[in-house]
Amino acid sequence: GSLLDNGSDVGVALFGTDGEPYDGLPYGNVRFTAHASSSSQTWIPDSEIMLSASKAVLYSYYPYSSAVTSIQSIPVTADSSTQTDFMFGTRIQGLYNHSASASITLNHALSAISISLKKGSYTGDGNVTGIAVRSAGISSSATLDATNGELSSFSGEDTWISPVLPAFGLDGTGKECNVIVIPNGSKEQIEI
Repeated sequence: GSLLDNGSDVGVALFGTDGEPYDGLPYGNVRFTAHASSSSQTWIPDSEIMLSASKAVLYSYYPYSSAVTSIQSIPVTADSSTQTDFMFGTRIQGLYNHSASASITLNHALSAISISLKKGSYTGDGNVTGIAVRSAGISSSATLDATNGELSSFSGEDTWISPVLPAFGLDGTGKECNVIVIPNGSKEQIEI
């Protein structure tokens, strides 16, 4: 979609053009919360950011976590209990006191395996009680660098990821299920 849900939290980091903290201030992980879910959506920070005549570079990520100590080292997980769509924002340059607005585009950091199930000619009920995927090519945890979207420090390869889904019956039209995974760059077969 084009907007996050009302109440969503995004983490924002502000740096000077030299890569140092902006004006020497601690803007390394400021939470912004969405208000409204329409074209009039506004974002309110937990603490005010004071822009000066110095130019700034802004980075962002979703969802916000107070545990993040560096925008370049965000822990991400995609396992059976955590199916979160982690995202990182496009780099915004040139912010300062006379140009203080930023329009951020969030990019998906992880991948989703889309599974389409259809009953076909099977004569039984076709009840599905769970879906699981695994591969040496996907990990269950990694580190995200929100300045460029790169993933590193992978762990938990070849682990079954089975998100909690309500049981459902199949019919002739089919049912789509998505499983969020962390691709680690290995070209390996996926088991479903």
